[in-house]
Amino acid sequence: MISRTETALLALRVFLGVAFVVHGYPKILHPGTWAAHVWPVAPPALAALGAFVEFGGGIALIVGFFTSVFAFAIACEMVVAIFFVLVPHGAAFVNDAPGATSFEKPVAYLTIALALVLAGPGAYALDGRDAGATRAGRSSRRRPTKH
Repeated sequence: MISRTETALLALRVFLGVAFVVHGYPKILHPGTWAAHVWPVAPPALAALGAFVEFGGGIALIVGFFTSVFAFAIACEMVVAIFFVLVPHGAAFVNDAPGATSFEKPVAYLTIALALVLAGPGAYALDGRDAGATRAGRSSRRRPTKH
């Protein structure tokens, strides 16, 4: 039987993963320098880590591989984007003015990432195969046989 919760976790993982593959692709092409125009004080190593988290982490989320690790890394990246880039540049939470910036979308990404950290990847994930069996009351380890 298909669980609504497991389907919802799949939808969240795939949505967040695809969004970050799209955001991360141009950054992975220039991993050490992409951040220079948005956060000039970012060390190149941190920019490269951000590019990897977005692109590689997005792929990992889509298939459900190390879901909690990459969801946490994306959550951390969103906190940095909100508090070190957007808010200092005067972004509002929601801003409908043409050309104005807001941090509404990064907060939504942060919320989804934290939900995945807290709820786990779901059964439809590479990570979730053993976790789903354990949640259902079946042990993923072999039980000793009685002699």
